[in-house]
Amino acid sequence: TPDSTSVNAILDEAGDSVGLLIDLANWSGPSTCDELAAITSRAETCHAKCRVDETGFGAHSTAVHEYLDALNAIRDNGFTGSLALVYDGADPAEWHMLDQEYALMRQVFR
Repeated sequence: TPDSTSVNAILDEAGDSVGLLIDLANWSGPSTCDELAAITSRAETCHAKCRVDETGFGAHSTAVHEYLDALNAIRDNGFTGSLALVYDGADPAEWHMLDQEYALMRQVFR
C-alpha cells in the first residue's frame, strides 16, 4: 500500500483477522516517519531493514540516519513487537552486515 491511510483502511475493514508487519524499507521520503507513526500501534512485528547505500553503515550515511529515524519513530509511538533484522545489500558478508545493523538497532532499542 502506498501510505498509512491505505494500511489503516485495510486493517479497519479486516478487523482482528489480519495482523500487521511493518517493513521499514517499504516507504521512503520526508514523510516516512509520520507514515510509520500512523500505523505503529497496530503492528505486531517489524522487518527492520536498513537500506545500505554506497557509504555502508558509516556515520555519514544517509541510509543509517533514515534507519535510526524510522526505528525512533516506531519506538516513540509504542512499538513493542519483534524486530527482524534484514540485510539486502551488495556486500556478500551478510552476517557482518547484520551485526552492524544490530548495533544500530541497539542504539534505539536498548
